[in-house]
Order: sequence, then structure tokens, then C-alpha cells
Amino acid sequence: MIEDKINFWEKEYNNLNNHISMNNTNNLPWDINKHDKNLEDTLNIFNIKKGNVLEIGCGTGNDINFFCKNSFNVTGIDISKTAIQKTYEKYKFFKNLKLIVGDINNDLPNDKFDLIYDRGCLHGNPELIKNIFKKFYNILNNQGKIIIISSNSNSQETKYASPPKLNLIDLILSCNEYFKIKLLKEITFELSEGYQSVLGYLIVLEKK
Repeated sequence: MIEDKINFWEKEYNNLNNHISMNNTNNLPWDINKHDKNLEDTLNIFNIKKGNVLEIGCGTGNDINFFCKNSFNVTGIDISKTAIQKTYEKYKFFKNLKLIVGDINNDLPNDKFDLIYDRGCLHGNPELIKNIFKKFYNILNNQGKIIIISSNSNSQETKYASPPKLNLIDLILSCNEYFKIKLLKEITFELSEGYQSVLGYLIVLEKK
């Protein structure tokens, strides 16, 4: 199972998988080549200005770049060696960055974090949602937060490539023992050029 995941994501980041787009682009649908504006807005809303951040499923580092530029200490983890290598090549000059090739279910670092950030990882791995929040709880500092930017189960169907739809009820039931919901709202989940952006969720959780 894990080998299948590794192989799939290696193909993605080596542009070997085809995605239906509006203009036959070979862009990765989720890789918007900039940080997600919803992340910036959320940090401002909660006045989060510093701290240790873990980004799960960090991909090629668009949001890592934003965190590092704003003086956060950042650890990025992704199952794809190719994605991590691309991130390293772009951002190796940051002294406040650590990168890990690994699966979030088995390879989370033992460090303590103030913030865990997810843009599109959990909605692509629904089988992890049942048990992952206990693991997140154990590595978060007191009052630590999780910011999740995901797809939305209410999003309309499209013929173009779009993310799998997050089951919000499953997520809420799974995190409820360990976290309280500080923010939940519908947003636009932006996709890269050539794809149709879809309805998304912004979820902020705080450690109980």
C-alpha cells in the first residue's frame, strides 16, 4: 500500500500522470506556484507571527517559501522524494527550513510544533483521518493549532481534474477528542493555470 502511494506521487512530481485540463497543460493541478492567500489571511486573523511549523504534504514548497520568508521555523514532509528535492533546490538557502521524505502516518518528526499546516494532504488521504489527529495532538505545543485548506464535499462536479472531496463529518468526528474548532468556512480552493478552481474548506483547530 505505501509503495503504491510512493510510486503514484513520484509519477505525479515527474509529470508522468495525465490530468484533464482546459488547455492541455501539464501543470500539476494543485501546484499554484505561490502561497495560498487563505493561509496568509488565517495567520493574520489569529495573529500568528512566529513559531515552529510542520507542513504535511508540502509538495514543491509554495507555502514553505511564505513561512520561511516570514521567519517561521519550518519542517516540511512529503512522501515524494522528487517533491522534496525540488523544494530543496529552490529553497536550500533558508536556514530555518528542514525537509523530510516520509509518510505522515509513520514518519512524523518527534519535535514539538506550534502549528501544523495542511493544504490538500488530508483530503487526498481519507484513510488517515481516523487516527492522525492523536498523532498531531502529541507533537503540538499547548494551544497549538492546525490549519487545513481542503476541498469541499459541496463542490460542483467538473470535467477537469479536481481534488478528491473531503468528508467534513469524518474529519470533525475524528478530531473532536483532541481539538476544538476555532474557524470553519467555505473558501475557494485555487488550482493552477489550466484548471477550474473549486469550492474548499478552511478549518482551524486548536489543541484542547
